[in-house]
Amino acid sequence: MSHIASKHFAEQATIERGTQVAVGNHDAHIKGLEQKYQAAREWYDGVEKEAGDNIRRLDADFEQLGTVPAILNFTRFLAKEMRSPQSVPNNTLVRKTLQEFLDVEAVKKATSTSKRVRESFGKHMDKMRMQLEKIEADYNELLGAVGQSQSRSIADDSEEPTRLYNEIDAVVKKVESDFEHVMGLEASSKSVAQVSKMALLHTRNFLPAIQEYSVEMSDLVRRAVEQKNTAIRNSVESMQAIANIESVIATIGAQLEQISIPQDGVAAFELISLVGRLPYIYGTLLIEAVRRREWTERMEKDTSSLAEEMATFQEEEERRRKKWLKPISDVVNLDALQGGSLGFELNIQPEKTVWPMVTREELLEYLKDLQRLDGQESEAEAFAQAIKDLDRPTKQQIKRAKNFKMGSVHEPAFGRASQLMMRGDDELRVLKEGNAKLEDELKGYRSRVRRLEDLVHRQSTVSRLSIGGAPPSFGIPDPGDPSTPTAEVASPRPQEELSRRSSISSRRYSANTGQEDKRRILRLEQQLAAEKEARTKLENDAQARRDDDADQQRRFEEAMSTKNNIMENMRAQQREFADERKSLEDEIRAYKAKIEEAEDELDRVLGSRDNERTGVDARVQELVFQLEKARKDAAEQSRQAEKRVEALQAELDERNAVKTRQLDSLTAAFNHLSPDTSVPDDHSTLIAQLEDLAIRSLDHQKELQQALAMAKSDNENAHARIEEQEHNLNTKLAEREKEVTAVREELDVERARVASITAELEEERSHLHSLREKFAEGETGSEALRKRVEEEEAKVGRLQTELAEKNSHANSLDVELMRVEKKLRKLEEADSSRTHQRMNRAKDLSQRLYTQHERLIRLVEALGFVITHENGEMVLQRASRLGGSTIMTDTNAGLSRSTTTPSPTPLKRFLEDVGDLHFLQWTEATSPEEEDQRYQELIEKLELFNTETFSDAVAKRMRDMEHTARKWQKEARAYRDKAHRFQADSHDKIAYRSFKEGDLALFLPTRNNAHRPWAAFNVGAPHFFLREQDTHRLGGKEWLVARISKVEERVVDLSKTLDGAPRASLDGRSVASSNAVSFEDDNPFELSDGLRWYLLEATEEKAMAPGTPGIKGAVTVKSSLETGQGEMQKAKKKSSMDPATQLGKSLDSRRSSGTSRKSAPLVGRHNSTEALSPAERPDSNPNSATATRGASPAGAHGPSHLRETSTNGGDKSIDDGNGGNVRDLLWGP
Repeated sequence: MSHIASKHFAEQATIERGTQVAVGNHDAHIKGLEQKYQAAREWYDGVEKEAGDNIRRLDADFEQLGTVPAILNFTRFLAKEMRSPQSVPNNTLVRKTLQEFLDVEAVKKATSTSKRVRESFGKHMDKMRMQLEKIEADYNELLGAVGQSQSRSIADDSEEPTRLYNEIDAVVKKVESDFEHVMGLEASSKSVAQVSKMALLHTRNFLPAIQEYSVEMSDLVRRAVEQKNTAIRNSVESMQAIANIESVIATIGAQLEQISIPQDGVAAFELISLVGRLPYIYGTLLIEAVRRREWTERMEKDTSSLAEEMATFQEEEERRRKKWLKPISDVVNLDALQGGSLGFELNIQPEKTVWPMVTREELLEYLKDLQRLDGQESEAEAFAQAIKDLDRPTKQQIKRAKNFKMGSVHEPAFGRASQLMMRGDDELRVLKEGNAKLEDELKGYRSRVRRLEDLVHRQSTVSRLSIGGAPPSFGIPDPGDPSTPTAEVASPRPQEELSRRSSISSRRYSANTGQEDKRRILRLEQQLAAEKEARTKLENDAQARRDDDADQQRRFEEAMSTKNNIMENMRAQQREFADERKSLEDEIRAYKAKIEEAEDELDRVLGSRDNERTGVDARVQELVFQLEKARKDAAEQSRQAEKRVEALQAELDERNAVKTRQLDSLTAAFNHLSPDTSVPDDHSTLIAQLEDLAIRSLDHQKELQQALAMAKSDNENAHARIEEQEHNLNTKLAEREKEVTAVREELDVERARVASITAELEEERSHLHSLREKFAEGETGSEALRKRVEEEEAKVGRLQTELAEKNSHANSLDVELMRVEKKLRKLEEADSSRTHQRMNRAKDLSQRLYTQHERLIRLVEALGFVITHENGEMVLQRASRLGGSTIMTDTNAGLSRSTTTPSPTPLKRFLEDVGDLHFLQWTEATSPEEEDQRYQELIEKLELFNTETFSDAVAKRMRDMEHTARKWQKEARAYRDKAHRFQADSHDKIAYRSFKEGDLALFLPTRNNAHRPWAAFNVGAPHFFLREQDTHRLGGKEWLVARISKVEERVVDLSKTLDGAPRASLDGRSVASSNAVSFEDDNPFELSDGLRWYLLEATEEKAMAPGTPGIKGAVTVKSSLETGQGEMQKAKKKSSMDPATQLGKSLDSRRSSGTSRKSAPLVGRHNSTEALSPAERPDSNPNSATATRGASPAGAHGPSHLRETSTNGGDKSIDDGNGGNVRDLLWGP
């Protein structure tokens, strides 16, 4: 039975899991259906809005059609269902209005049809929306029902059969062990006493326990079967509900896939929209008529021209052939050569459809009519543009006209030399337009050139006047006129003095010769008058010149203003072009960012779809496997059910025999379950009512289980229900105790009555026996004695009957009393266990709830929020917005002092407030008042945290984080693009500050060593030497631009060379010395001890001179062996980034670093603090190579340190023999 119960519970769990899987995967389908509905709704709203607008404007548009003249012959170009039914002949033009194009009755019918279609389609969309809402509500209700039915865990039920079986097994083993023990005892009185005690113990405890366990096991099996049947019934109902939902989903999906407006509705909508579109459509027909007519005329003209040209070609060919045959006609076969020339046939077929005759003047008139209409502004602009497009040449004609492109011959234009494209009118039109544009530009250029020439001419004239080339002016110049020459004007004052002196001398001389003086005076007066006249003439000339100068100045100012205007226009255009370029670049960057975001979003969507597709496939396979398994289980269950049905049929046949006995038991059960209802006489009715009572009991049990599940979420209601149940149980217990007491009293009374009746019966029997003896002895009595005997016999019979009834009633009361006592014990045990279990669950639920409460508070603190309470409501604030200190005021001796103390964090305050967690033990309170107090404290603590405020804050924080993430992603993308752009730019630039593999470097030869090593040009990064290779060919080069392929770091260690061979001479002229550099040596360039240097391997990049690196202070190198000379003079202060300053620093800073070491004193070397005498210096000879190359500063950042210098070398120059100052301009690259 235990295995059977476990099997039923396992089957129930399988059924519930299958139901959960089958029900819980329809969210995506419903959401997809909602999205399709929203898309269909948006489409219908757009159509409905457009149709409504057309209907609202219908009357006004139709009235406007009556004011627009039109050619009725164009009606045949409209669709049959949209045009007027009246026919118009093709050979005559009929001019009416645009209203005649439409059928009024058809328009009215279309209006009513459109309204009807809109209403019906709107109702259909609303119906689908209601169905969607209904299936969504049904699905949510189904999920809730499934979740509620499966909320109770069957883990305890599945373990209960095993537990009960273990208990029964323990009791049975105990009985078996006692039995074996008894069988092993000796046959003695002591053993008999012990066996009797054990038998009594087994009779009172173990055997009843086994019987109770057996009954409980039977109940457990029955409950397992009932629960499994209930699960099957619920599963079937759930499957039916989900099948209904799936059918509705499929129906709505098919409707959404095939949703469309009826054909009559579409026709009605198009006819109504045609009323507003007809003016523009008629205009396009007019333009097409003009275009076709002109194209036909052009084709006829071109074909006639082509036919004439081909006929001319044929005549020329015939004449040439005749001329060729004339001299040789006597020797050739004329019949063989008389074949006809190439013939051709040009046939033009007219169009089948004849268009009405429309001229361009009619197009312009219709454009004016169209511009007068209300609401047709955009159509009028489009119609005007279409009229302009009539004169636009075709693409082939444009290619024919443009034979040159970008300064070169356009071969396709010349290659496609078709005669039909050589139309004079089209090509002439294109050339005229281009010629007009060129003439306008030429006029502008010519006027600009004339102004500039006039300006240059005036400037040259003014310059000549300012130099002094103009004749002197005797007038007074105007100082305010800038164009007036500033040359000094000859003054007539010296002439007046000269004339005065001459007059004085003449007067003196007139004393001797008076007559001669008179003549001289007359001559002088004449000369004076002539001079005055000449002076007046010169003044007039000067005034005229001043006027000319003023006019020229005015013209110059006009030219300058014109020039300024032109320059301002050019600057404005340049600014506009720059702004436009920037805006376009910004748009390009924005579009690139959008494209990248779209690609990222597309990748994410594709990835999510792939993942979703993979998950759906796996889930489908799993569901198929579960379905197959469920089918197999169902088949197995059906076979088992058939077997059970057969067994049940046999049992039913057997039970029919004991139906009468069962009827009595059912009657007793019915009276027990429903004492207030009369027992029905029919057996089937009784069973039906008992089943109804059982179902109601089962429903009551389910309600109790649901109430138990709800008690986990509502502690207060559970506590109230527990108290109520305890009160009811206590009441029932008291009632049962009263009934037991009354039954016992009644039993005692009945027993006393039975004893008295028995005594009376014995007495009557003895009396009857004596009467019978007397009667047998012959003592016959009278009739009274006979009657008395009969009465006594009747009384004896009645007492016997009553005694039997009382005995049976007493036995039934004993049985009922035992049953009531047993039931009372079971109820007390169940009530105590359930109460204890509910108390434990309530305690665990309280602790879990409070733990979640604390975790939420920690999460709020981790998100950077601070919890405060205002008017009993929770308020979340950012941690930075909350004040970090509180003000406390202390008064001493009438003086106020405020101190600031840091306030504890809200989390610390909260933990201090909730440090006492005694309210979590509210279920273990000793008194109801204490329990209510602790429970209220727990509720108050939990109500301090508002989940809605927390959810809003977390959602807002997530939105902020997403916005920040998108912003940082955009910035990271911009920085990445910028880094790539800088990397691409720097790849072709020469590095001079830091060197790494892949950099482009400029290598120059140094002049500080006999080996002349090559080093990289640098600023602030010295001691980078080149590993010379044969491919470099450095012998005839003065510089080398190469890309670094490898960087080796080395440190100079002179201690390794102390025990080696003596050094070569410093000037490198020793016999054993060599100019080759050994890179295996740690110091091939004779650097200072402890110095860190780098050996570079590089490959030549290009053979052209590199650009000058962008550093301050350029250095010009003429030759690697040339000496730069300079004078001692004051120079301006160099900046800290000057190459000479950077390259002239001392090595003391490097020597004093942690990576450098002081070199050991060398044998034969001078002390570093002693200055070498001129005779001892290696470069003392002015003709030596070292002197020629120039001396290096002491410890400078040069690439080599090849001679001894003083450590206090503050001077950066060495005096040569002539007292000049020699400065090494190329000390280091």
